[in-house]
Parts: sequence; C-alpha cells; structure tokens
Amino acid sequence: MNKYSPVVMGILLLLTASTPIAAGQSNLPECNHYAFTIDSSNTHYSLIRNGSINIGQNLFVDSNCEFTISLNGLTFNNQTFFSQSIPLDLTTFSITENGITTTYSNLTFYPSDDINFIILESNKDKTTTDSELFTSELLAHIITIIILFFLSTSLVYRAARNRVENTIEVVI
Repeated sequence: MNKYSPVVMGILLLLTASTPIAAGQSNLPECNHYAFTIDSSNTHYSLIRNGSINIGQNLFVDSNCEFTISLNGLTFNNQTFFSQSIPLDLTTFSITENGITTTYSNLTFYPSDDINFIILESNKDKTTTDSELFTSELLAHIITIIILFFLSTSLVYRAARNRVENTIEVVI
C-alpha cells in the first residue's frame, strides 16, 4: 500500500461529497401556506383542512410564495397574503403555488355570534335545584356506606379466620 493512498482517498471522498447532484435539485423555492379563519372578536383561530368545521367568516391565507386562490368562481392572483370575508355556504376553495394546487373541500363555517349563543344556551341546562343536589349527595353517601361495610366486614372476617386457624391446635 502506498503512503499517499489515504490522502488521495480522502481528497477524492471530499470532492465527491461536495459535488451537487443536479438531477434531484429544483430551482423552485419551497412554498408553504396556512389557511385559517378568525372569529369577529379575534379570539378564536380555526386552521382549515379537508372536512374541518371552522368558526368565523373571515378567511386568511398566509404564504411565503405568491399564490393564486380560487374562491366561489373568483380568482385572486399574485399574492402572499389574502384576507376575505366568506359566505357560510362556501364548501370548497383551491390554492395554487408553483403549479401545485391544494384543494380544501367539505368545509363547514359557523359565524362566531352563533357559537357564543349556543354556549350560553347549553350552560342553562347545567343548573340543578337544591333537592336534586341533596338527593344525589344522599345516594352517594348510602352507596359509600354499603361499600365500606362489606369491605370492612370481609377484612375483619379474614383476620379472625386467620387467627383461629393459626392459634387453635386440634387435639385428636
């Protein structure tokens, strides 16, 4: 083996590793976009994906590349940020970036005012009267007493049986 062969192999390895592979590279930048809705009070954000239920009627799309959005037959071009109030019956829209189209379908949108109303209405069903509360507490206490009685009785019985079996000698 030649004394220069490790040096030559190292140089060849370094040149091979630093050479770019032209077949796998592309000149297009990697584009990412985010589509979401915001409610009217700007407190709830819903990320949009296929089949999602979204709260709010303000649609926002943010991207690091220019994109084209197709919404209800209208097309908006060459933007990196999009904001639009949308109708509640919108179920599908498309975003195209660098020739790649992403279609969001089976969408459901609810206005934020209706959601607050539903939350307030559902809380009314959770009120209980004093007699209902007393009855439920009484039932819980009775069940606890029954369980403790059976557990303590079985524990005392086992201890007594163990003591009787271990201390009394049978004489025949």
